[in-house]
Amino acid sequence: MGETFTLKRGLENVFAAKVIADTETEFTTGTPFHLIPAGELSVSVENDSTDYYFDNTVFARVGREGGSEVTVSGAGLRAAAIAGITGKDIDAATGAVLDEGIFNDGQYYALGALKNNIDGTSEYFWFLKGTFALPDESAKTKGEDTDASGTELTYTAIPTIHKFTETSKVCKRVVIDTETTAISSGADWFDQVVTPDNISTVVELVTNTATETFSGDDSETTFTLANTPVSVTSVTVDGSARSAVTDYTVSGSTITFETAPATGTNNISVTYTYTS
Repeated sequence: MGETFTLKRGLENVFAAKVIADTETEFTTGTPFHLIPAGELSVSVENDSTDYYFDNTVFARVGREGGSEVTVSGAGLRAAAIAGITGKDIDAATGAVLDEGIFNDGQYYALGALKNNIDGTSEYFWFLKGTFALPDESAKTKGEDTDASGTELTYTAIPTIHKFTETSKVCKRVVIDTETTAISSGADWFDQVVTPDNISTVVELVTNTATETFSGDDSETTFTLANTPVSVTSVTVDGSARSAVTDYTVSGSTITFETAPATGTNNISVTYTYTS
């Protein structure tokens, strides 16, 4: 585990992808696309809680987390691009935007971005499902100054309906910090919307180290580890090192000794690495 604090400085790669299906059995999206050259991004979360008092003290606090409102300001988006993410009609023959003035509550998008830190690390995220609101517009006549305006987008993220296989839970956002989680070689965070079910194909699995002890009885040769090792770094019996192949073998989470370890309490020690 690295440092738990840093300073944020930098924003790039704001992407979006249309949510094609979000059901109990399926979550699918379209191909991510570069949404906007972004200048600033902020996230606020709707939280609400109520304290319940009994016997003159707080008995319980009941709360809920609502939607996450993301505001992205950046370059000026053209009318057709705004229409696309807000569910407005675009006339195929002319390319004109045909705005009925009705909020399209069935047009969901995933939203992802990359935030930089001053120590060279980065934070990647994907909100999996949400809606874009039609942005405010302003314009003014040209003057002697160099003022120009862009677009400010407001996106409200909500949890998915779908419960993902890896977690058996719905999901609102997937986030990684490169201080602790690395993008796999050849992978691109923005090639697809990253979910709990496909994240292992995008990032390197976290490597952990564990040491387990067992008690020999001069009879048992097989012992089961709590995890499946990536590599075994040390095996000792009564403080004496044992060699792989010659003294023991490992298959899956099972270590098997050629000769049963002598009787003792926690006299067998196995140190190994494994992925979460």
